[in-house]
Amino acid sequence: MSLRGTNQYKDRSVIFITGRNQPPLSDVERQARAVFGNSGNPLAYDDLEDLPLDQVEYWLSQRSPHSASAITIPAFSDPRIEAVQKQIREAETVQAIARLRLVWADYQKRVFLLSNLPVTMPVDHLIEFNDLMPDRLEMELIRKGDLPLTPLGLEKMRPDLGYAGASARKLFQADRSKASDPKRLLIQLPELVRTATQIAIFKAGDKRKTTHQHLFLPKNYSGEPVASVYTSWTIPEAEAYLTTGWGEGAITDLALEYLYRPDTDGVSGE
Repeated sequence: MSLRGTNQYKDRSVIFITGRNQPPLSDVERQARAVFGNSGNPLAYDDLEDLPLDQVEYWLSQRSPHSASAITIPAFSDPRIEAVQKQIREAETVQAIARLRLVWADYQKRVFLLSNLPVTMPVDHLIEFNDLMPDRLEMELIRKGDLPLTPLGLEKMRPDLGYAGASARKLFQADRSKASDPKRLLIQLPELVRTATQIAIFKAGDKRKTTHQHLFLPKNYSGEPVASVYTSWTIPEAEAYLTTGWGEGAITDLALEYLYRPDTDGVSGE
């Protein structure tokens, strides 16, 4: 409640909002009586232990890849009481989001709303909590700027992490691991960084050559939210870097491409 009007966060690039301003339901009813008690139209009261259920849709932005989505939540049957609750609860969440001063922002900012309650703000992505929280591999990608995407690659390129053999395979096979879908590893990063991320596909191995992948963020990425220049890796640079772990002459058939490639379906040069 004390956040209203403050400009303390206007220069921040990201905000996390957790929880909601939810007073006791009896207090919501009492405030509704104070507002509408003399309206001449009596309020309809519900069993507070068993409120009716209402299906509320999320407001998805034009950039959202999701189809229409909604959630079922308990709600007061009298729209006036429900309006009071939304003014206390949902409106305060919107007020907290607005502390970033998004309308006049010079760059895109990020809001993580750790709640499943729909509010009157457009949402770009609906994700599960496990997808939001970075796993070990994702943290290493953000920290280091590159990441092997196979157990043997992790053993060769990142021995400092202490994974080898069965422990490396287990890390990639874990239920929460995002290594099977490299794009999921980038969910914490700004959109421009994601589109500038490259993936190296090559063959290497000790006894026999197998196919491996390695993910590269833009070179020297600083993490600045207003960064506008991203330097790509070249094939010779990627090969030289991979050789430091795999060994001289171990890398063959190296290909380097952007993880997010243009969709050329239906595009004609005529």
